Amino acid sequence: MFVRRLQCTDFRNYASLDWAIPAGYVVVIGANGQGKTNLAEMIQFLATGKSHRTTVDRRMIRFDHDALRVTADFRRADLGECSLTTHLSRDGQRRLELNGVVRPAQSDVLGYLNCALFSALDVDLIAGDPAHRRRHLNEELAKAYPRYYDDLAAYRRALAQRNRLLRDAQGERCLPPHALGFTHQFARAGGRVLERRLRYVAELKPMVEEVYGRVAGTDGVLTLRYATTAPGLGEGGESESTEALLRALAEVEAEELRRGMTLVGPHRDDLSFSLQGKDLRRYGSRGQQKTAAIALRLAEALRSARTDEAPVLVLDDIMSELDRSRRERLVAELDPFDQVIIIGTTESDFVPGLLDRASRYMVDAGRLTAG
Repeated sequence: MFVRRLQCTDFRNYASLDWAIPAGYVVVIGANGQGKTNLAEMIQFLATGKSHRTTVDRRMIRFDHDALRVTADFRRADLGECSLTTHLSRDGQRRLELNGVVRPAQSDVLGYLNCALFSALDVDLIAGDPAHRRRHLNEELAKAYPRYYDDLAAYRRALAQRNRLLRDAQGERCLPPHALGFTHQFARAGGRVLERRLRYVAELKPMVEEVYGRVAGTDGVLTLRYATTAPGLGEGGESESTEALLRALAEVEAEELRRGMTLVGPHRDDLSFSLQGKDLRRYGSRGQQKTAAIALRLAEALRSARTDEAPVLVLDDIMSELDRSRRERLVAELDPFDQVIIIGTTESDFVPGLLDRASRYMVDAGRLTAG
């Protein structure tokens, strides 16, 4: 997969853009604040309907303008030529078009444009709190399994119902008899979410660990695991996950009644990264955490390439934080992809061999020029 053309009007500091993007390696260079990261955000916004920089959509609209429009023309091996457009108005209204046909919901276009974005913010996937990793895991699972968000929404509804019951019964010795049905409903919904998560992490685990080893060199052995609040959880499928949740809930019922909240389930689980047996979040250096985040992102992209369509890779300002040897080893991992867009501040952010074979562009005050 690769994007042939990226166009926009009134996105961030771009009044307009019409960028014919070549396949292969593409290097974008610009000083801070000139708009180079906005290019990465455009592609990510089209692909997922979300920005990696803000949760307030209207902030992407150019100052003193009412709406933005972004279009990508791209080619997929399975579908051929495609086009995706998003219009966003300041009141939050969206209009989505896939190949010229209006689609009513973001879920109707999700997965057509496959983008894997690496940004300097990704270190929080390792160093940040568990909620950040759960959110990332949910987003990646929604790309891999179209029904995952439906299962997650059902789980969240069941969680809210059960939490209301626990608040009403807070301080009692046991839940009322009618709560048993809600607990089973919660466990079934949670079992579906857990089954998807466990399957996905099992596929991803060896890839993350191998990519880290290749990029980091002799830095040690990375281990990824799914850290669950349901002891005894295996990989036997949805029914086993449901039973594990029910057992765990029974064990903590007294504490849940004391606190008035559900203490077991996917909403409290985490992804755990350790290096040589030590928690990378607590004991890892910034460089080790950054390399682990890159390994996670790259493994996700490689998994997507194996199961669906190789994504467009966008690396936003991460090379400058890696030493020269890690940059060189990272570049060697990028060859399987049809298009890799790498963003940096100066030419010194890139290894010379990459610059020699890449198409170069410069960004200055929201203007993009070939360079």
